[in-house]
Amino acid sequence: MAYVSSTLKYRPQSFADVVGQEHVTRTLRNAVAAGRIHHAYLFSGPRGTGKTSVARVLAKALNCENGPTADPCGRCRACLAIRDGRALDIVEIDAASNRGIDEIRDLREKVKYSPAESRYKVYILDEVHMLTTEAFNALLKTLEEPPPHAFFVLATTEPHRVPATIVSRCQRFDFRRIGVPDISRELARIAEAEGIKAEPEALAAIARAADGGLRDAQSIFDQMVAYANQQIDLQTVNEVLGATDAETLAEIVEAIVSQSHSRICRVLDRLIAEGKDLGQLLDDLMLYARDLSRLALDVEPVGPAAAADVLPSAREHARSLGAERAMALMTHFAQVRDEFRRSTQHGLLLESALLEAGRPTPTAPASVAAPTPVPTQAVTPAQPRTPTPARDEPATRPRQRVTEPPRPAAPSAPASAEPAGPLPEGVPLTPDLVAGYWQSVCAELRRMGHVSVIAFLREGQPTTVDGSTITVSFPARFKFHQTRVSGESRAIIEAAASQVFGRPVTIEAILDVGEDAPPTRGRSGGGAPNLTPPEPAAESRPQRSAVQQVSEVFPGSRSANGPPTAS
Repeated sequence: MAYVSSTLKYRPQSFADVVGQEHVTRTLRNAVAAGRIHHAYLFSGPRGTGKTSVARVLAKALNCENGPTADPCGRCRACLAIRDGRALDIVEIDAASNRGIDEIRDLREKVKYSPAESRYKVYILDEVHMLTTEAFNALLKTLEEPPPHAFFVLATTEPHRVPATIVSRCQRFDFRRIGVPDISRELARIAEAEGIKAEPEALAAIARAADGGLRDAQSIFDQMVAYANQQIDLQTVNEVLGATDAETLAEIVEAIVSQSHSRICRVLDRLIAEGKDLGQLLDDLMLYARDLSRLALDVEPVGPAAAADVLPSAREHARSLGAERAMALMTHFAQVRDEFRRSTQHGLLLESALLEAGRPTPTAPASVAAPTPVPTQAVTPAQPRTPTPARDEPATRPRQRVTEPPRPAAPSAPASAEPAGPLPEGVPLTPDLVAGYWQSVCAELRRMGHVSVIAFLREGQPTTVDGSTITVSFPARFKFHQTRVSGESRAIIEAAASQVFGRPVTIEAILDVGEDAPPTRGRSGGGAPNLTPPEPAAESRPQRSAVQQVSEVFPGSRSANGPPTAS
């Protein structure tokens, strides 16, 4: 006989065969047994979860020669015809390729006729969300008042695209993603029936790769059988799927726990040289970090750390990290995975993420949400400006120079690596002050949940301050980091810096290309701070009479009522 794939050979033929959708099958079984079949159903859910298979089983239950029955026999003429796809009264329509109004008008005309050989007509419209608006309008009246011998099952992976007028005329069932244990058990049953030796860890890895779809899992299983020749182990699955083996994941986490940056780089270089998919590697690291957080919470792992040869190391890593840091590690990898979609430098991004994960844990609190007061130097009150000499004083007397009032003394930089408090209001920003509080900006970013942004920002240093504009300089080899800080991440960093410094702050990222060349700026405008003291404000100067002002311009002029003024 010709080869038949597992997805066809082991397709559910009864409600009892459906995996992981008990909330659907139980309701339909009870409805058939009680004779309370609704005329239209909407089956929605991810691909490969059994929507079309359940629709066919429902058609069997309605047309079985022993029924209608909740348990179709599977041996009568009607059941066999439906199983083989040759039943005249079970009409399956692919709405993706028959989406126009003409096809639905044809359905409306034919639905009026009685069944040719079965008890009921059953119309199964797959991917129904692909129908046009006109087609939906044509279908609406038929769904509202169908003939008594016709039933409809609409299946879709995108229920939000189905008009509400259609949904309101159907009973809706949401099919769920199937869990890894359920898929693993089904694959084990298939392997036993086919005489194939398969390790439980290998089947669990296939189930995880299927992402909740049994059909995808069966397809991967067939691929493994063809590759491994009747014997499937975890190494085979990892080779075919490009997944990272648990030993390598444990090695990476060991380097993170021991803060061995050189080891992190060596392992990553080896995986890149092997052609490893870095996105898949990051996904595997997320699963491993999830297992570590579960172990730290005294819950059994369900991912790669559940392998027997890795579990002892995973338990040790979980004890070293603790639940909070293990969960932070998982969140960190998830955020970096999101950055992958917007970056082409995956190797650099992953290396930065791993090195950031391996940094020493600061002893100071990471959050600045509840700051403690930071001791500051006494702020000297501003002294009044010295007035300019009167115009009627002797001309030989030297004119006094207007000096700047003493500025408030800036608080000294905290001694700890991560200051815990924000900058007091009214204190001007200086380069030394910003450098002292720069770790607080990183701590605020961590509190805001932007851990991946810290990896870019740490490679630069604040160099100059111009009012509320802070210039961050990056070495020439970190152009990628400078681009990210001056681009998508700038608004996030400015929000964190504004929170720390207690005022709106602008961040300008530049690339330091050497002392002899001007730096490349990440944004237009800005420059070196002006070191020349500003002129006294107009409102702070002493007021002079109109006569004095004229005399200042024309030294020899006389006033109307007095002697000549001094120039």
